[in-house]
Amino acid sequence: SQPIFEYFDTNDVQLASPLSAASLLAVDSIKITLVVRKQTTLPVRSVTLVNQVRLPNVDYQPGT
Repeated sequence: SQPIFEYFDTNDVQLASPLSAASLLAVDSIKITLVVRKQTTLPVRSVTLVNQVRLPNVDYQPGT
């Protein structure tokens, strides 16, 4: 089955899941994949929603 969350570094390379403590610091973006299907007696196909978002505060370094 398709994972719901996939994690990527700054080079858009997928990180192994589950994430280790060291890998958490390398996460730059997350891809979310949802497969949705309405339960019905009719033959309805599922719909797949995919979105990849960058974490805007990854490079944040507060001034000292």
